[in-house]
Amino acid sequence: MATDRFNKLKSSLNRGVTAISIKTSSSLEKAKIKTHIESIRAEIERMTLHAGESAYGIWESGSSDYSSLDEEFALIKEKKEEILQLEHEYDSIDERDNQILGSVGTE
Repeated sequence: MATDRFNKLKSSLNRGVTAISIKTSSSLEKAKIKTHIESIRAEIERMTLHAGESAYGIWESGSSDYSSLDEEFALIKEKKEEILQLEHEYDSIDERDNQILGSVGTE
């Protein structure tokens, strides 16, 4: 009887420690992703400002050939796609944790 209670207590504590460990790790992982997303957003903002200044310079010179901006626009698009991937990764952390913690809770 005492051994059963001890084993149940031990198992419960192990599940608790595992849950805390997973949640802590996930919180750190999510913070890194958020920081990365914010740095990319800042980079996009700088790139967009530069592209706008370049476009204005082209317009001001009387030209209508904006093809020199294609590469800048493509880079901005790549950065936006990178943000979408990171946001998906961020969202999948909770799903992964729920699967892991669900299986830990049933042991």
